[in-house]
Amino acid sequence: MTPNGTRGLAVTLATFVVVVAVGTVVSTARGAAPGTSPATLVRAASIRDEVNTRIQLLAGAGLSVTEATSTDLIDSFTLLSDDLFDARFVPARGGVWYTICPDRALCPYPASRLSRPASDRLARALALELALRTFLETDAPIVGVALPTPHFVAVVFEREELARRVDLAALVRTLSREPLLDPKRSALAKPHARDRASTTATPLQRTVEELTRPRTYLFLGFEPGPYGSMSWAGMPCWPVIGW
Repeated sequence: MTPNGTRGLAVTLATFVVVVAVGTVVSTARGAAPGTSPATLVRAASIRDEVNTRIQLLAGAGLSVTEATSTDLIDSFTLLSDDLFDARFVPARGGVWYTICPDRALCPYPASRLSRPASDRLARALALELALRTFLETDAPIVGVALPTPHFVAVVFEREELARRVDLAALVRTLSREPLLDPKRSALAKPHARDRASTTATPLQRTVEELTRPRTYLFLGFEPGPYGSMSWAGMPCWPVIGW
């Protein structure tokens, strides 16, 4: 599996809206569980639009959410462990996929002059907000969010696992206010520089780091999975890559 050897398939995942109908037909034919409901997709699109409206008020953010589609094209996520010797297989059906993209860029491979490193905290804070709102406002069990990175990197959130960690409603209220600050003043907009100690970080900064970094993966390719023939495989960006 190589990050650059499957560019066409990565672009296919980022354009689910074009092929989701085909994926739904194939999955139904083999007796898979129901996919993402139309009501969930309608609400996800509204969440995307509402977040975009608010991002426009964030001077200098330079980001927008360009996708709010279904994860039904794939059967699962194959998520490698930190030591790369093990993997978890997470069912993908019924979920929602978002893409955060730099303005004037094409994703999931934006030009380097427009892209952001995976360490960009504002992008990961927006990814967390999208996931929290989706879990609170729809029945989606999983949310994937592509980041505005030069390589295909995504944050993968599982509803039940995340709900055990935090109060979803309380955290989304805090996140929905913080990114409205000017990024020059907002701690969320500053990259976490080279994993240095965050002893001066605010509680919200630490929460964003703790909830997003372990769930951020570099796309390796599509592989056969336990639930079907197409699984999105990823390796941890931290600590393996250290972006």
